Amino acid sequence: MPSELKPYITAVVFSPTLLLLGIALGLWISSKKPTLGKSIAIFSTTLLWIFSTPAFNVWLSHNLLTQYKPTTSKELKAQGAQAIVVLGGGVETGQPDGIQQLQATALDRLRHGIELSRKTGIPVMVTGGKGWGAKAGSENEAEISRRVAREVFQFEIKWTESESRDTQENASNSKQLLAQQGISKIALVTHSWHMPRSLKAFQKVGLEVTPAPMGFLGNRKVGLLSLLPNGGALSNNTAIFKELVAQAVQGQ
Repeated sequence: MPSELKPYITAVVFSPTLLLLGIALGLWISSKKPTLGKSIAIFSTTLLWIFSTPAFNVWLSHNLLTQYKPTTSKELKAQGAQAIVVLGGGVETGQPDGIQQLQATALDRLRHGIELSRKTGIPVMVTGGKGWGAKAGSENEAEISRRVAREVFQFEIKWTESESRDTQENASNSKQLLAQQGISKIALVTHSWHMPRSLKAFQKVGLEVTPAPMGFLGNRKVGLLSLLPNGGALSNNTAIFKELVAQAVQGQ
């Protein structure tokens, strides 16, 4: 698959698009075959409802993804981590002032990495390039993270890795840079739903990794509100589906 097509395929497959197309297809078929058409439309609508609920979000996360506990600063010191590696999480482009900013996912990861660094004294490395669908002239995510860390958190990033476009490249490129510094033990910061694949990618290149996950989903009780669709749950479920498919594709 050409790399240029990756963001487009991802946008169609891992979004409500397919289910909305299923609803539209069912309505179109119903004029000729009412039973079949209505069945397709109802089935697609039901799936869209389920995939958009917090209850399904929690079930999906706790049953299909490996769970990791929060890591304390004391544990990081005990493990002998030499660097805190923060994975990128996306960039907001097209801002009115022309200044690119981190998406909420990336900002949360950066904040957590900085918090751990301040408590432990372990330096931070951020990793993230321009992504597969980036436009020419856009900034790489690692440099944006460095700027945000300095301007917003008054914190200096020690190292930046700005060539990677996905998690596998995050791992291999980070390994090369850290090896030059004599570093083999790291704490890895990313969202809990992203940690299983990220951990394996970094371990595969030979780094000794202590997971430092964040962004956990609470194991809430099933109630009326948890069964009602919302945009946040749909976004979280989409991210988890992407991770599950990526793990399957990579044979993890």
